[in-house]
Amino acid sequence: MSTAPGVWRIAWSIFWKTVIAGIILGIVVNFVFSLFLPQILVSAGVPTERLVQSITYVAFAISFACYFVAFKFALEHALGKEIAGRRLDVVTIAQVEGPHAN
Repeated sequence: MSTAPGVWRIAWSIFWKTVIAGIILGIVVNFVFSLFLPQILVSAGVPTERLVQSITYVAFAISFACYFVAFKFALEHALGKEIAGRRLDVVTIAQVEGPHAN
């Protein structure tokens, strides 16, 4: 079993990749949606005084989804890769306990 200092570099690797990719992806996707979203909301009948509030909520949801996608890809990239002599893997309980576990 690993200790907190032992997994620090793996956690940091996943964290910074997620943050950078999430910010970049969020900016790009929100920029694209900001080109089309106001016209879509106005044509859907959203009052213009609620337009800014609606766009803010939609942008938050888009940013949250982008961060999750970035986290998924950063985690996939970290799985099986050796970082500072440690490796993050996904194993089943049977693999951890073995055939002779009590």
